[in-house]
Amino acid sequence: MAFALLQEQFEIKSFEMEAFEASNAFRAQHRRDTLTLDTFLCQLAREHSKNMASGKVGFGHQGFRQRCEEIKKKRTSYAQAENVYYSSWVSNGKEAVDSWIHSKEHRQNLLGKSYHRMGIGMASGKKGTFYTQIFSD
Repeated sequence: MAFALLQEQFEIKSFEMEAFEASNAFRAQHRRDTLTLDTFLCQLAREHSKNMASGKVGFGHQGFRQRCEEIKKKRTSYAQAENVYYSSWVSNGKEAVDSWIHSKEHRQNLLGKSYHRMGIGMASGKKGTFYTQIFSD
């Protein structure tokens, strides 16, 4: 699958790429545009996943408003959304996306027509695997 990267100096992990590709495959099934992998959004997403994995923040969207402000400073952006996923085992990117697909709110984010960029970040800790997915226009 072809994709574009913004800020190419960021290294994408294989499970993160798997989640990115599964997200775009799902969008294609529903006639949505392909999202561009934005490494700035990936950095924000991975940092949030690391914070959840380390216990610095609980599982959820704590700090999402601040992440949105960072996105607005770095990119021209008027719409953002976030999906988070937790598994008590080492979970691959496809499992995270499958979970989001089966949740009404997460599915809406995945299929959002106004989004053109996505970042994905994964981290593992003692309690399991955490994924954060950030969308932006």
